[in-house]
Amino acid sequence: MPWTGGYNKVHISQVTHIIRDNTPIFELEQPTISELDEKIAAPIAERIEDGSTLQVGIGGVPAAVCKYMLHRKDLGMHTELVTDYINEMMESGCLNGSRKSIHKGKVIATIVEGKRACFDYIANHPAIEFHPVDYTNNPFVIAQNYKPVSINGTIEVDLFGQCCSESIGTKIWGGIGGQLDFARGVTLNPEGQGFIVLNSTTKNDTISKIVPILSPGAIVSTTRTLVDHIVTEYGCVKLRDKSMQERAKLIISVAHPNFRDWLTFEAKKMGLLV
Repeated sequence: MPWTGGYNKVHISQVTHIIRDNTPIFELEQPTISELDEKIAAPIAERIEDGSTLQVGIGGVPAAVCKYMLHRKDLGMHTELVTDYINEMMESGCLNGSRKSIHKGKVIATIVEGKRACFDYIANHPAIEFHPVDYTNNPFVIAQNYKPVSINGTIEVDLFGQCCSESIGTKIWGGIGGQLDFARGVTLNPEGQGFIVLNSTTKNDTISKIVPILSPGAIVSTTRTLVDHIVTEYGCVKLRDKSMQERAKLIISVAHPNFRDWLTFEAKKMGLLV
């Protein structure tokens, strides 16, 4: 078990039992970055400025963004999760936190997932701190960071900009994690940017993941008012401060071409477009 700095200690007076266990720490294999992941990540990377403070979620696209960041300067990190990318980013010098407005020079996180090399790297690292989730994911703390950027994946997006990241219809697929917290945090900072990413289709391009209205029973993980950018392999569109009609047009523009006419037809039926 790696020892880490930060506000993460439990006082002995709060402990009733201590059990020694030699079970190896669970290691999680990170997803392979595909060409599609890199295509989605590219326009995000173009919009991230030197010195920005990053939060990256799980998946191939966030990993691809980190790969693109290796040539940037003075990046910071305030995130829920760190994983295998942390080693290369810090060793390359692109991630040094020198421009951070809080916790300058430190990576701030609350969870680590990855392989043994990642655990060994963070152990006793003076520039990596772990804090309670009610601190790392506090939107008002997130907003204090210099040019905060959040990058998170979703399952389904509708023409209003609502994002379902937890279920396929009524079937629970996963937890929301810190997606909503960081979406809120970056919008509170005038220089903040939020990116929600997804492939435009699934099932060999037979099902669109951009839909007129979220599937019945789908969980609204991130509300439309907190969605800044939507990104697919067909581009990146900014929704913040846009009208309902403008949002619908922009979201349709990054849908798979095979589904754009259908989405436009449905948008007109709903009164979103004329």
